[in-house]
Amino acid sequence: RIKRGKVKFYDKTRGFGFITKDDDKKDVYFSIEDVEKKQKLEAGDTVKFEVEKTQQGTKATRISKIE
Repeated sequence: RIKRGKVKFYDKTRGFGFITKDDDKKDVYFSIEDVEKKQKLEAGDTVKFEVEKTQQGTKATRISKIE
């Protein structure tokens, strides 16, 4: 299921950040490896993504910036 949210924080040097989901306002972790076409993301960008449960917890995948 595709979700929407805003990039809350992104550390370009370390290649990870957090997205605040629109539906429940909870933050979800993401890695630059999960950003489609290696788009450049910044705090405040609106994105669509999927959520995947891993052994380390929940993370965002298939992230695309919404223009």
